[in-house]
Amino acid sequence: MKIMKMSSRELAHLVITVLISIAFSIFSMSIHFIQKMFNYFYPYTSLPVVEFIFSVIFFWLAFLIWITYRYWRKAEVNQEKLQDISLRDELTKLYNRRGFFTLAEYQVKIAKRMNNEIMLLYIDVNDLKWINDTFGHREGDRTLIDAANVLKGTFRESDVIARIGGDEFAAFLFGASQEASEVPAKRLQKHIDDFNAQRNRKHTLKLSTGIVSYDYKHPFSIDELLGQADRLMYEEKRKKSERLPEVQCVMEETK
Repeated sequence: MKIMKMSSRELAHLVITVLISIAFSIFSMSIHFIQKMFNYFYPYTSLPVVEFIFSVIFFWLAFLIWITYRYWRKAEVNQEKLQDISLRDELTKLYNRRGFFTLAEYQVKIAKRMNNEIMLLYIDVNDLKWINDTFGHREGDRTLIDAANVLKGTFRESDVIARIGGDEFAAFLFGASQEASEVPAKRLQKHIDDFNAQRNRKHTLKLSTGIVSYDYKHPFSIDELLGQADRLMYEEKRKKSERLPEVQCVMEETK
């Protein structure tokens, strides 16, 4: 039998709902007893007056519980927003380095448990310094945003895409096998070609990419994988000239 796991937020909602239900049940069952006690001490008080008093008490108790719950939910939502902001890059709206490591480590744990492979792409925007010096930093920022949009359009929503440095990006592709390692690179190349053909920019968008695969049988840390992919990317970048295709990929299977 499959046991469903609940998040801490869902568990908190369940606990609050149960507590409110128990409180209302106890309160309802106590009304009759309290009415008898009230009539015992105040025998000349009519029943409608007693019901009115308890209605007022019940209303304010329910109102207090509602206000408390709304305040708690607002604080929880604000906390979630702050956490999301801390994991996001302000310029590109992708995950930042902290967000990348947080989600990538979670993906690695899933890969180990499910015996799945993961592919890591380390991506560098070529000539960003030249773009900043020639056209200004605003154009450089727009180039980074263009690169981020191309990456988001290339990979799946379930993939972890992040800007981990000034002109450096990373993509963590869950469930990508070594046999299909060329597929993401070709898809990225096509999206870059389409972007350069459709957009009227003062320069072309060019990316260099290093790719490594994570094997759950021979695990490496995220830092080690990034180091391998970074080294491969810069090695390929030094070897290739600007006349070669925009996406320059090199594959290496970690052993």
